Amino acid sequence: MDLLSRTRVLTTGIIVLTLLNVAALGTLWWQNLRPPLPLPGVPPLRESPGEFIERRLGLNIEQKRRFGELRAAYRAEADGIERRMRDARRELYDALRGGAAPDSFVAAKTEELGTLEAQLQRATFMHFRDLRGLCDSLQRPALDALVRDVFERGSPVPPGGEPPGARPGEGSDIPLPPPGGDHPPGAPPPGPPR
Repeated sequence: MDLLSRTRVLTTGIIVLTLLNVAALGTLWWQNLRPPLPLPGVPPLRESPGEFIERRLGLNIEQKRRFGELRAAYRAEADGIERRMRDARRELYDALRGGAAPDSFVAAKTEELGTLEAQLQRATFMHFRDLRGLCDSLQRPALDALVRDVFERGSPVPPGGEPPGARPGEGSDIPLPPPGGDHPPGAPPPGPPR
């Protein structure tokens, strides 16, 4: 084989291998872009805290809409407070690099962090109070138990969602209200919302 033939074969081989690599990477990228298809009858492994709360309380469509508005307003307020807390912490610990930070600076920054933490706790309390105002008399005990669990365990949703095979409410002391809200005791639950 002469030099020209060898060069053509090598060039063609390199082009083919490059195209195969691009196709393989494109396929991997495409598969990671698409969400996995849900299996029929199998709940998602992980739901957002908002979805978890909606499901546990059995919120109706109007309650979900209003809860979404409450959640958006709370998230905006909490994100702003948390950003200011990160900035204050960064300033506090950046002072370590500069040598001895004056006690007055440390006191001011820790006081600022305490004030911001208090604002965050107040915003969180007000959010749950407003959510409780959306709930009917059957949903309130479930919310009260959920709030208690959140503050005892730190998260309303266990890692990976509910334990495998668990039915809603199983393994928890959170009572689940019937779907659709208030109805007289002993009466069948109302039909699906229209």
